[in-house]
Amino acid sequence: MRSIAIAAVALLALAGCPQKSDQAAPAPAPPAPEGPRIGALMTEIGHRFEMLGRAATAHRWELAAWALGELDEALAEVPKAVIPKDVNAETMRSFPQMLPIGQLRSALEAKSDVALAAAFSQAAAVCNSCHQANARGFIEVPQEPGAAVPRLDPKP
Repeated sequence: MRSIAIAAVALLALAGCPQKSDQAAPAPAPPAPEGPRIGALMTEIGHRFEMLGRAATAHRWELAAWALGELDEALAEVPKAVIPKDVNAETMRSFPQMLPIGQLRSALEAKSDVALAAAFSQAAAVCNSCHQANARGFIEVPQEPGAAVPRLDPKP
C-alpha cells in the first residue's frame, strides 16, 4: 500500500500538481505600481522639446507645431506616472501646468523667432528648476531652441 502512495505522489509531482509541504508558501509580491515610468516619460518630453526647438529654428513651423502637440500629450501623462520615492511627487505632478505651452503655441502661430526664443527659454528654466529641486540638476535642458536635450556639451 505504501508503494502505491509513493507512486501516486511521484505521478502528481511529474504532472506539476502541488503537494503538501511543511514550508509556508512565500508571500505574494506586492503589485507593481501602474502608470508610465517617469524616466521614460521625461525622455519623451525632452525629445519632443528638442524637436520643437530644432524644427522652429529651421522655420519648419508645421513640424514644430506637431512636436508641441506631442509634447503636450506627453505632459498630460505626467500626473499618471510612477514617481520614484526620492522625487517630490507634488512638484513633479504640477510641473506641466508651469510650462508656457500657450506662449510656445502663440510663438509658433506667429512664426516669431523672438517670441519662440523667450518661451523656449522660460520652459527650459522650469524644467531645470524641477531637475535641481529633485537632485537631478545634472540633467540640463538648454535654453536656446535647436540645441540637444539634454545638454551634452562640456560646461564652459
